[in-house]
Amino acid sequence: MKRFTLRGPVRVDGFNVLGDVLSPDGGMSSLIFTPVSSRNGSSHGPIIWKPSGSGILPEAMRPSAAAYNEYWRNINLRHSSGRKIHVIEHLPFAILGLSDVCIETTSHLPPYVMPGFVWEQLRPQLIETDERCRWKTPKSPVIWTYPELRNGREAFTKLEPSSKPTLTLDISISYKGIGEARGIFDIRKLGSDGLAEIMKVGPQGVYPIWKKLLAHLVTWPHLDTIVWPDVSSPEAAGRTLELFIAHRLTDVLGALMLLCHDGRLPAGHLTSVCSGHLADLMVVQEADKGRWVDVN
Repeated sequence: MKRFTLRGPVRVDGFNVLGDVLSPDGGMSSLIFTPVSSRNGSSHGPIIWKPSGSGILPEAMRPSAAAYNEYWRNINLRHSSGRKIHVIEHLPFAILGLSDVCIETTSHLPPYVMPGFVWEQLRPQLIETDERCRWKTPKSPVIWTYPELRNGREAFTKLEPSSKPTLTLDISISYKGIGEARGIFDIRKLGSDGLAEIMKVGPQGVYPIWKKLLAHLVTWPHLDTIVWPDVSSPEAAGRTLELFIAHRLTDVLGALMLLCHDGRLPAGHLTSVCSGHLADLMVVQEADKGRWVDVN
C-alpha cells in the first residue's frame, strides 16, 4: 500500500452551527494539515495533532487519550492541554497512507466534511514516496460485546491477528424497518483512492422521521449531505443500507487510526456486527495495551 507525505499545508474550513455554544472556537471550524520532518529521515512518522491556538504542542493520537461521548455518540480525543477534538473517527488519514503530518483542529471539525472529500483537498499536495506502509498485528484477538442485543442480534467488534500485511473488515448491519446488509473490504486491495471514494459518504440520518422534518424546518446547513433512510422501495432500502455500510467502514477505520501512533498500520481481520463507536474504542484501547508484532 502506498505511503504519502505532503509538500505543503492544506486547510479545510467550515461553519459549525453549534460551535458558538459548544466550542471555544466560536462558530468557525477548521482542519489544517502541515508536513513535518520525520525523525529518522524515512516517511514513516505518525500523524500528530494539536488543538488550534498558540503555545500548544502537537502530540501523538493515542487510544488512551480517547473517550466515548454517550450523548453525541462519537469519540473524543483529549490533548494534554485539556482541549478536545470531537468526532475523531472522521480523521482516518493514517489508514489512507498519510504520514509525517501534523493536523491542527478546532474542537469541532467542519461539519459533515467526510474523509473522502478532505482527501480530494489533500490530493494536489500529496507526495507518493518510494516506501510502502509498515504493518503490525496484535498477538491475540480482542473483542468487545454490547451487554444487550441490538435489533435482536448479538452486537460486537472483534480484531483478530493476521499473518498478511493488510487489514480486512467484515461489517454487518441490521436496522428495523430497513433491513440487513453485509460488506467485506480489504484496504490493501482497495488502496488509498478506493477507500477515499467510499469514505465520501455522508453521516447517517436516523429515525424517528421527525428529526429529518425538524432539520428541514430550521434549514439545517449540510442537510443534503446526510444519508436519510429511504424505504420507498426495496431498491431504495438496499441503497440506504449500502451507504450505511460505507459510513460504518469510515467510523471503524477512524477508530483504528488511533493504533497508528508508532507509524505502523494495524494488520488483522476486523469483524463488526451491529456495532458502533463504543465497541470500536473499547477494542482499540484494549488492543493497544497488548503485544504487537511486525507483519511485512
